[in-house]
Amino acid sequence: MAAMRINFCTGSRAELSRMIARQCRVTRGTWCVKYKRQIPVRYKPPPRGSKQCPNECNKVGNCNHDTGLCECPAGEEEAPL
Repeated sequence: MAAMRINFCTGSRAELSRMIARQCRVTRGTWCVKYKRQIPVRYKPPPRGSKQCPNECNKVGNCNHDTGLCECPAGEEEAPL
């Protein structure tokens, strides 16, 4: 079966409805149709704090930019300055 591509800006609603119905014909309930009709949302990275961590966490832990503290793996601890 060849994939059918519809431009959401220029394609008709009837074409879109037929395509969705064809893709969701083997599912139960209405979840598939509701899922397929969602409008895509652009990815937006979460806000990040501006605090820097000392010594970039010695290349071991991860810097929490909200608190300015290093989050070290188990067994490691932050070296004193």
